[in-house]
Amino acid sequence: MTEERIMLPWPEWQIAELLGQGTFGKVYRIQKTEYGHTAQAALKIITCTLDEQEKIRLEARGIPQDVYLRELREKISSEIDIMQSLKGAANIVSIEDWKIEERKNGWILYIRMELLKSLLQQMGEKCFTETEVRKIGMDLCTALSACSRKGVIHRDIKPDNIFVSEFGDYKL
Repeated sequence: MTEERIMLPWPEWQIAELLGQGTFGKVYRIQKTEYGHTAQAALKIITCTLDEQEKIRLEARGIPQDVYLRELREKISSEIDIMQSLKGAANIVSIEDWKIEERKNGWILYIRMELLKSLLQQMGEKCFTETEVRKIGMDLCTALSACSRKGVIHRDIKPDNIFVSEFGDYKL
């Protein structure tokens, strides 16, 4: 799937650029313009389809493909529920919308989120003062506290998953 060929579930939004990619998907900067005003967001696209090697591995383990895909979709759907429940928490990246599209051998998940600068990008632009480092720590503690109140254990806290808003608030 290339940037030029991706059909988004929200036709008013267009992909502007690839921001990054990880094990579970790609993240893009997207934008829409209406009446002279441009809005931007981040879009994470997670593709869950089975290639031939994955089908062989599942078959060897005695796991039906449809069961595997259904369980994986339910896991991702529950993560969306968690993100929705944390919406509005000051130091958690806010989800704006989401969509799951069925495909022949799986599905594609689209998660539209607020667009933020990555901590890694900010680290490349400047050196942090001791006060700024403390702020990062305090903001992450606030984020983890919000997760804890919802019974969520994050399990993947690393610079790649820390972002900063235009107001200087760090988000997980």
